[in-house]
Amino acid sequence: MAWQTGQEVIDDARAGDAGPAEAASCQVCRKAPYKYKCPGCGVSTCSLPCSRSHKAASGCTGKKDPTEFCTLRDFTDARLLSDFFLLQKATTAKQTARKVASHQAGTWQAQGHRSPAVLRQLMEQARRRGVKLRMQPPGMTKSRCNTSCWDSNAAALMWRVHWRFPAANDTCIQDRQVCEDAVFRDVLKSHLKPQPVLSSGTVWT
Repeated sequence: MAWQTGQEVIDDARAGDAGPAEAASCQVCRKAPYKYKCPGCGVSTCSLPCSRSHKAASGCTGKKDPTEFCTLRDFTDARLLSDFFLLQKATTAKQTARKVASHQAGTWQAQGHRSPAVLRQLMEQARRRGVKLRMQPPGMTKSRCNTSCWDSNAAALMWRVHWRFPAANDTCIQDRQVCEDAVFRDVLKSHLKPQPVLSSGTVWT
């Protein structure tokens, strides 16, 4: 038994109700006998111009839907081969997408950028802690220099901290990654150098 689309079944039923001349005529021009049936929807046409007119008017692609339901009774070798090619095409598309994603991630790292996935994870973990982040667009200096990230091994956010000391000639010091659990005093202390205590009356020049 030949496999038919749902539209073909409907067309056959309609053809049974119609007269012989009407059933055999082109469904577009309604004049010439039909010669072809559209694989996509089953519309009968007599020529290439009528086929093109049908596609333009209905938006039909002219291709049979490989995912259309098929009963076990109508599951032929041809349908099995069609399903095999569909799965093969899906596998190829998946592998291609994975390669593209890997290439893009490598490009981001090579250019000194963090990948969108890394940024999304950082923002999500910050959101869970009640912190709303505003990320600068890729390519901006601060965006390239920002090393804040989510450390999955430590299960903690690592922040890039920019220290500025106005009283020390506006000295700037940066920590690439400071754990969110670190004590502020201890981190700050690591950047402070104790100065000798001056006795009264001593003047340094």
